[in-house]
Amino acid sequence: MFPTVSLTSRPLDLLYFCFFLIHIPASLLLDFQILYPSAYVPSFLLALRQWHIDFSADPLITGAVRGEINGNLSWLGCFAWLELIFQFPTFLLGIRGLWRGTHDKT
Repeated sequence: MFPTVSLTSRPLDLLYFCFFLIHIPASLLLDFQILYPSAYVPSFLLALRQWHIDFSADPLITGAVRGEINGNLSWLGCFAWLELIFQFPTFLLGIRGLWRGTHDKT
């Protein structure tokens, strides 16, 4: 077993940790909205999505809101599913591993 080193003494690991940590709420609150049944999306999430569109003029989220996810942006739904199935769990595993400092040092 290797001794664990503090996360703050590993600057690159700290950067990755912050990246993963920031992307968890972004994925849950914005990216995955196109996967949720519209009847179950709370109004505060709709307001957050609208704020994001107004602030960034994001053409992908704007197109998804207009219903283009079933047409020209059908690939976006596939990407959202891939993000949910692969990327989101990687964020969680990455945070856990970086926090614990568990990686092979050989």
